[in-house]
Amino acid sequence: MLVHSKRPDIERAALRLFVTRGVRGTTVRDIAAGAGVAEGTLYRHWRSKRDLARTLFRTSAAALADDVRRAAETETTARAKLAAALHALFRAARHETFLYELLILPPSRDTQDFVADADSPARVLAAIVSEGQQRHEFGGLTRAWPPSASWAR
Repeated sequence: MLVHSKRPDIERAALRLFVTRGVRGTTVRDIAAGAGVAEGTLYRHWRSKRDLARTLFRTSAAALADDVRRAAETETTARAKLAAALHALFRAARHETFLYELLILPPSRDTQDFVADADSPARVLAAIVSEGQQRHEFGGLTRAWPPSASWAR
């Protein structure tokens, strides 16, 4: 007999709740109810709600960054790479709205420590812009762009 894992259901419920209520505003009970599981089921997969949030953020950010990076790698100029990367990012926004919001919105107090050294789509975009600057493909942008390290979280 094949046993259905509830992990994807829990992740979807948690993602929706973290985006709409924030990590602090979401309880384990809320996530369990949204996934249709008992509260204890979450602890079979994660040590805590915070562990679930961190894991969800980091794995999702890395996957989206990989998609954006792969799209950019099909092009040769920085301008074309940036266009392809943005197209991939906007495609993700259309298909995975909650995931896009979690990863693209500025980090909250709840998620600041999740993003410190995590791969992210914003870092991929910043690298493309930096490459374009070095190759003098983006006239008008100064060396100080992006304006702060927090932009490329």
